[in-house]
Amino acid sequence: MTERKITYLRVSVTDHCNYRCFYCMPKGMPEHLPHSEILRYEEIDTIVRAGAVFGINKVRITGGEPLVRRDVVELVRKLQDVEGLREICMTTNGSLLAQYARPLRDAGLGRINISVDSLIPARFRRITGGGRLSDVFNGIDAAQEAGFTNTKINVVLMRGVNDDELPRFADFAAGHGLEVRFIEVMPLSQSVEDSAPFFIGFDEIRRRLHNLHSLERLETEPGAPAQLRYRLVGTRGIVGVIAPISRPFCAECNRLRLSADGRLYACLMAAAHVDVKSILRASGGEARLIDAFGRAAALKPPCHNGCSSTLMSRIGG
Repeated sequence: MTERKITYLRVSVTDHCNYRCFYCMPKGMPEHLPHSEILRYEEIDTIVRAGAVFGINKVRITGGEPLVRRDVVELVRKLQDVEGLREICMTTNGSLLAQYARPLRDAGLGRINISVDSLIPARFRRITGGGRLSDVFNGIDAAQEAGFTNTKINVVLMRGVNDDELPRFADFAAGHGLEVRFIEVMPLSQSVEDSAPFFIGFDEIRRRLHNLHSLERLETEPGAPAQLRYRLVGTRGIVGVIAPISRPFCAECNRLRLSADGRLYACLMAAAHVDVKSILRASGGEARLIDAFGRAAALKPPCHNGCSSTLMSRIGG
């Protein structure tokens, strides 16, 4: 078993999404998983409870798009009862958040990250395959009205696609008191050639940030993916950089990933996993599930190979 302390579990509740961003759902990707292969909420609850015994204290609900799965608010409410969990978060594309922000907050969700790759409606529609930016803006407003704080906006920065919007996103962070995080595009094995021309690395992102605004360097938390965080001077806005390719944070990574079909992955960019769904459906007890967490943690590589062999829509990007 690895000596590394694993405290964070990302839980993908579905491989379905109402968007089709090319870096997440490339052309020619397999069909969606059969319903019978997707973990039921009771199974997720059982696995998370075993994880909490193992040492998990933070869960992030992901997808696909988690809000397209029916009754996801009830899952949040159920996980609130798991002893040892300190925080339940969610990453969403925000398109359905106007409807769900208040119920999620009432159910006990602590924080929300929202993926937004353009602030230009027509461009946003092209990137997402038909998404409406107005829906996302309404979701952000609803989240703030519901009382969510420390909300983060995730932007996959792509050369020639949306990198000209870096100043626009900084202004957006400043104007709304949000944290915008620029993320390097991560190639999938199905689309390495497709994504390579769009890559913008850590050093260039940092240089361009310094050229557009007065910045105050902020501390970063150990194990946090954002290697750089800056406050936009004179505002409540924050910008950050997540650079999993050019500045891997593997040595500090404290997370495992539970895929929608019940596999525990040690890394987004490694195929090795432990099939916890099979253990659960074979009536394996809590001890076997706790052991599965230990075996998954032991699979964490010293450093990833820079390319994901698993669909992000299943493992939760």
